[in-house]
Amino acid sequence: MIQKLRKQITVFLWFAVAIFVAFIFFQWGMRFTSSRSLTERQKGIIAKVNGRPVSSVAYNNLVANYVEMGYTEDESGDSAFKSLVEATILREFYETAKLLPSDKEIIEVIKTSPPPEILEDTLFYTNGNFDYAKYGEILKNPQNVNYFRQYETWIKNALPRQRLSTYLLSTVQPITEISEYLKRNIVFTAEYGEVYIENMPVEFTEEDLREYYKREKDCFKRPRYKLVKFVKFDLSPSLEDERLLMEEARDIMSQIESGVSFDTLAYRFTDDVKTKRDFGYLGFIKWGEIERKLEDVIFSMSKDEVKGPIKTEEGVYILKCKSRRRNSVEISQIFLKFTPSYETRNTVMGKAFSFIDLAGENGFEETAEDMNLEVRTVTDNRADNMDISSFLLNAKKGKISQPVPRMNGIYVLIYEGELPEVLPPYDDIKKEVREKFLEEKREKIARGRLSKVKKEVEGGKSLVGTLKDCGIAHRIAKNFTITDPPAVLPTEPAFYGALWAMNEGDLSGPVMGRKYCYIIKCIKKKQPEKEQLKKEFGDFQVEMWREERDKIFDEWLKAQIARAKIEDFRY
Repeated sequence: MIQKLRKQITVFLWFAVAIFVAFIFFQWGMRFTSSRSLTERQKGIIAKVNGRPVSSVAYNNLVANYVEMGYTEDESGDSAFKSLVEATILREFYETAKLLPSDKEIIEVIKTSPPPEILEDTLFYTNGNFDYAKYGEILKNPQNVNYFRQYETWIKNALPRQRLSTYLLSTVQPITEISEYLKRNIVFTAEYGEVYIENMPVEFTEEDLREYYKREKDCFKRPRYKLVKFVKFDLSPSLEDERLLMEEARDIMSQIESGVSFDTLAYRFTDDVKTKRDFGYLGFIKWGEIERKLEDVIFSMSKDEVKGPIKTEEGVYILKCKSRRRNSVEISQIFLKFTPSYETRNTVMGKAFSFIDLAGENGFEETAEDMNLEVRTVTDNRADNMDISSFLLNAKKGKISQPVPRMNGIYVLIYEGELPEVLPPYDDIKKEVREKFLEEKREKIARGRLSKVKKEVEGGKSLVGTLKDCGIAHRIAKNFTITDPPAVLPTEPAFYGALWAMNEGDLSGPVMGRKYCYIIKCIKKKQPEKEQLKKEFGDFQVEMWREERDKIFDEWLKAQIARAKIEDFRY
């Protein structure tokens, strides 16, 4: 039983181990700080957070774990970096706020709070209740030491966060809870009219647009922005990489032919994360569900037959037919993905470093031209869907990045400085001016139509009759809450914000949404009974605290990250 428990808790620990490595590195990595000729990356530091180093070893291990979970290489790199930054900030806060548990506290938690998988195991129950005496027996058993050391590691990471979350939850004000409860329990009945803003007719001339452009020129000014140029070195598998992969596939086929289990080899070698955990099992394949080259092979196979290697654009397949039906074939697979080898990556990385050296001497664009590389330009924080905000942080004009390896290439960036605010000529943005002009005019007309309706209703006419006379659609919805409205009601937040502020019998002025303009009459606003409030509010409060816990923690962590000094040495 305890072996099963060990497997379950190990899932929680790979991340904790990577974080532990990051902080151990702080102790020994500083030995290299006297070597001024080495870059931070060469010292084994991938980043610094408020001066604290983050280990390249921890980063690379975490990247490998994300890849194993099915992330792309680019996603894995960004996710690993974000996780380590967050962990470093949390660790610093835990130390400052003295939230880290002592050894004595951890022992007490282990004794009084069994791991969830043990607490839920009926083998530890006597007469329907958890039996701490049975739990004590496995605590005393020396064979279980490693398991509880793993649990100890989990507690060291979980307990400080739990303490911080408890504190943050205490900042939720009762008024907020009451307001949220009422939003979910006040029942409305309302009628309303709506006009589609884009249908409002607007007449205008070219001169009207030019006058609008001159009058509202501040709306069309382009803000200051940072100019970045970059080149990309393509990173594709070489012919030698493809040859070696085919050789590996033939070797796997030889092992299958000699009697080694297909499932065992699939679990060991396949690069398809989705089928790896099922020992390569792909399922039943019908015509049209897979690329033609594989389809032809699959539907030519007989039961228990293995075919391969089959080369495609993505990689190499070895297929096994497990069974056949009338219109489908049950298949297991071993998929070997074409990826650049270490030697290929090293060669391309060498070219990137050579480019950086030459660019420093001869200029970025000149060197790119000499090496037949395209120079591309961006004016925001993304280059080729890659976040470059860390590179731009405190960058000085002319800064050239280190090589940035991504899944499909290696990038080198240069910061060309900040460009001033500018007002584009009218002829260059005529379409934008026209759209903004029309949007403003249409909203004004829509407001005017519904203001007229309001005036007539206040004069004694009915809302439904006035809307009909004006050619405006009338709607009514009964017995709904603003947190759970029926599908027929608008999805505009402005609609519900206006309704929430109304009392029974109130008539709103024009309410401007994203696409529609509304006029609303609150027919009924039924408050919850006092007895209902007393009975339900306590349970609701607990439920809300649970919902808010992660939200509050995430917002707090975002604020801490925004204030932190983060130095990213990946670039």
